[in-house]
Amino acid sequence: MAITNSKPIPGDKLILVGFGNGRASTTKYDVYVSNDDDCVYLSGNKNVKIGKDITKNTFFIGCDTVQGDSGSAVINRVTGELIGLYFGMANPDMKNPLTSEEIYQNLGTDFLEFETNSSWAIDIRTIPLN
Repeated sequence: MAITNSKPIPGDKLILVGFGNGRASTTKYDVYVSNDDDCVYLSGNKNVKIGKDITKNTFFIGCDTVQGDSGSAVINRVTGELIGLYFGMANPDMKNPLTSEEIYQNLGTDFLEFETNSSWAIDIRTIPLN
């Protein structure tokens, strides 16, 4: 799989391939693929404080995820390039998830709900791979 050299653009359609909810603990691997219309690049890159730690080069995505998907590939649906690695969701117990309307009205902005009600990934271009 090719690794992107370019910065994602808000609205880029994505695919997230995950093994959450215990799927990776069985002999037969059932892969979950999130590729619905809201699985898009929302905004980024930001430094996000998680507890006492700062996670740099975080971007926000609208892809559906479940516990255990951490480390999953975030892929540009058009180019097939790896753009990031999923590492978490802002609020796994959220009662009011983002609506499609909120997502598309606020793409590329500092809309606070992207930080509090979305999935998070690390920009692959910022990870030393050598």
